[in-house]
Formats: sequence, structure tokens, C-alpha cells
Amino acid sequence: MLFRSPSEDPSEAEDEDEDMDEDEDEDVDEDDDESESTVEIKADIQAVNRENGTLVLFGMTVRLNTQTVVEDDRDEEMPGFGIDDLMVGDRVEVIATSADSNIIATQIIRKEASSDVSLEGPVSSFADPTLQILSVGAVTTAETDFENADSAAEFFGQLAIGTIMKVKGTLTSVNVILTDEAELEN
Repeated sequence: MLFRSPSEDPSEAEDEDEDMDEDEDEDVDEDDDESESTVEIKADIQAVNRENGTLVLFGMTVRLNTQTVVEDDRDEEMPGFGIDDLMVGDRVEVIATSADSNIIATQIIRKEASSDVSLEGPVSSFADPTLQILSVGAVTTAETDFENADSAAEFFGQLAIGTIMKVKGTLTSVNVILTDEAELEN
């Protein structure tokens, strides 16, 4: 089992996961936590691989594990909701951690359909009017609302690689968000 529903006991889920590489957990160094970033994604699922426990959002692979909680806010009264119920095109909100280009979901919530998308995470590159969060491009325009600045120049002047920020807008292609709102989170 690679995920759990909110009603499952996490210790039971861990016991059932025979495929998990135990050595992988032993290699984790306490210093690795410093390089972890929280990532929040609201987008449509582009691919689901139930066997490997992965979803693709914005062209990025998001991994599920035994601690991932999968919930449904779209359809009422769906007991035992899990990855088997997620489909390509479903709108989801994902809370995850990202370290060394690995995105591990801690929570996935299926939502009502929407044309707006959002992404929060560390900036990996930027040059006014574009920026990249993880591997997802975002383009700002004269209409973009910069929450922490009076202008695009002031906003981009505050950015640094690794800065946590959030963009909201519409998806123009697989990896590009036309940004309506941009906000620094740290």
C-alpha cells in the first residue's frame, strides 16, 4: 500500500508496505530537513500511476507514500477514497515536501473543477517578467497583482533563488502559469 485514506491507522499502512526500501530511510540525515521546502499545488491531474504511487501535476511527478492522506471534497460520502479513485483531469490540492527535486505528497484532496491553478514553492530561477518555481514556469504581466510590492521591478528585486513564493493564475501550457497574483511567502 502506498497511501492511506484519512480513516486508516498509519501504523497499519506502514506494516502493509512490503515494497518500501527500509535502507532509504536510514540514509536520511537530520541536515536534509533544512533543504526541504513545503509545496502546495492546485491543479488538474495529468497522469496517475497507481502501481508506482505517483501523480503528474504541471509536468512534475508527485510521489505518494504510506503517510500520504488522500481525501475527497468533491463527492460526498465516498468511504475508503484513495489513489484508485483519482483520475486524469481531476482537480486536486496537494500539500507536499520537496527536497532534491523529489516531491512527496503528505496530503491530496480532490476538489471541484476550476480553471484557476496555484503553486507555492521555492523559486529556482527568475528574470522579470518570468520566474520558475520548481520546474514550473510563471509569466507575469502588467495585470499581475504583486502582493508584496508596488511594481514588478520591486517584486523581482526581492526575489532570490530558494525564496518561497506563491503564484495563482491560469495554465497556458503544461509548465507555464499566466500569473494573476504573485506573493512572497517568506
